Amino acid sequence: MKQLLKIARLLVFLIPAFLPAQISGQDLSKEIQDCAMNAGKDAVYLQDFKAGNPQYTADGKLIPTKFTMLLKKNVRYRFTVCKSPSFAGKVVLKLYDESRLMGTTFNPATGKDYPGFDFACTKTGVYHLFIEFPDGTPGEVAAILSYVETK
Repeated sequence: MKQLLKIARLLVFLIPAFLPAQISGQDLSKEIQDCAMNAGKDAVYLQDFKAGNPQYTADGKLIPTKFTMLLKKNVRYRFTVCKSPSFAGKVVLKLYDESRLMGTTFNPATGKDYPGFDFACTKTGVYHLFIEFPDGTPGEVAAILSYVETK
């Protein structure tokens, strides 16, 4: 009986965290909210990362915006680029573990850009997400992190 109560309490706290209805309670712009809803039927919004005020190096190069997060082993995540309709520039998301590139929205072999990528996490740990503007023009951009439900 005590075990059943523990499970029930756990579900009460965990279920709301994964409901798509949580998006309406977040402080998201309309574009980001629409983008999060279009990440796929199997994707559940977790967080957004906005590329804010651009920073430049001494020689005028744009510094990528960096976000650090903890991802859990055996979970499939989806990273999606979300741009303002008025922004025509190029955006690349790159996910790194300590030093290795784990996923990106740009394939250098083909030169093709993708709206997002899935990442099957094989090791719980700290990961770094970079939002880059390869053409040097910053804009209103966000990266959407979603949990991908597996059946």
